[in-house]
Amino acid sequence: MSELSLLEELDRTLWGLQNEYPGWQIWYVFHRDGSATWHARPKPWLNAPSPDDLRLLIGKARPAISVEGDA
Repeated sequence: MSELSLLEELDRTLWGLQNEYPGWQIWYVFHRDGSATWHARPKPWLNAPSPDDLRLLIGKARPAISVEGDA
C-alpha cells in the first residue's frame, strides 16, 4: 500500500471515529515506519485570558470529565 493510500485510509478511520464520538477530539500521529498512534481527549476545550481564570474553569469542568490520570 502506498503511503498516500495509507494516509487516506487513516483519514477515513479518523472521520468515522470523529462522527462516532463527537464529544472528543481525536487524531493520529503517522510514523515513518508506516504505523500510527491514535489519541483522543474529551471536550470541552477551555480557553482563558489568564492562568488563574484557566484554573477556575478547570475546577468547574473537572467533575464533569473523568480522565484517567487526572489528579
